[in-house]
Amino acid sequence: MTRHTPAVCVLVPLSFTGVLASSPSSQWERVAATQAKYATELAAEHVQIDEAFHELAKKFVSVCELTFMAPNESRGLGRRDWHHLYLYTKGICRPWLKRWHEDTRACELEDAPDWCIDHDKGNQRFDPMLSAYFGAFASELHSSPDPLARYNMMALVMDRIDQTGMHAFPAERVAQWLSPLLREFLASASGDDAVEIAATMKNSWAGLSPESRQELRRYATESTQLSSGQRERLLVFAAVPE
Repeated sequence: MTRHTPAVCVLVPLSFTGVLASSPSSQWERVAATQAKYATELAAEHVQIDEAFHELAKKFVSVCELTFMAPNESRGLGRRDWHHLYLYTKGICRPWLKRWHEDTRACELEDAPDWCIDHDKGNQRFDPMLSAYFGAFASELHSSPDPLARYNMMALVMDRIDQTGMHAFPAERVAQWLSPLLREFLASASGDDAVEIAATMKNSWAGLSPESRQELRRYATESTQLSSGQRERLLVFAAVPE
């Protein structure tokens, strides 16, 4: 059943209706802020959202919920890992899933709007929201001084683009959203982290945008901390595909 808000509600001062007055884009910005906060909390506990962490999550997390309500040593889920997965599900996985569900709930109705079945209209509807999300993440990266937190933010964003719904967007558009994040990340990234994140982006279904390739070339040629091997790999990533 759809709940309709009485029209009289619009007369209530906005200072008392923060939730009602918030735009869909601002709600996606809050998702980014929440995820960045928890990525930073994990970094503070020396946790990197890397391949090993994702393998652990695949084993013990289903639809953003832990499969065990408490640590289970006999099943290989100790207290420390359980706590880290709890932070991940609560602050990174669930906010995205909840926001996506809220913004697509209308598609569950019998008289679903056109944008539910028309990809072009759906993309037009969600483009401003996701632009706000990725833009907010670029701001979070810019303001974070912690290298591990910044790495975690990039890793979780790359994980998000593989989630339900994202493949409906053109790869070129998703790659454009990622470019400002890569620029902010490279501003203080180590050589190893830069190579790893660049490889993840290049191998993703979205690939690297021309802007991202330019950022990689700039970083590879200007950074003085890179080994010859790191510089070579980054320039290979930055090369325009034939």
